[in-house]
Amino acid sequence: MTTMETGLGGTVSIEVGAVIVAIVSSILLLAAVLAVGRDLVPSLVEVSIGGVVVGVAYYLGLRS
Repeated sequence: MTTMETGLGGTVSIEVGAVIVAIVSSILLLAAVLAVGRDLVPSLVEVSIGGVVVGVAYYLGLRS
């Protein structure tokens, strides 16, 4: 199992790191989209897809 440093002195597996990045990026993107004044339901769909893409890309980047 490959691990990465968290920056806070701990380590987590790259899978957990990718999930954390996906969740945090989705939350930030949702906040930005809602701040612009978009509807909630389409925004949730967009940020869910975006979070999955970012998480997978981050995971694949760490694997190589």
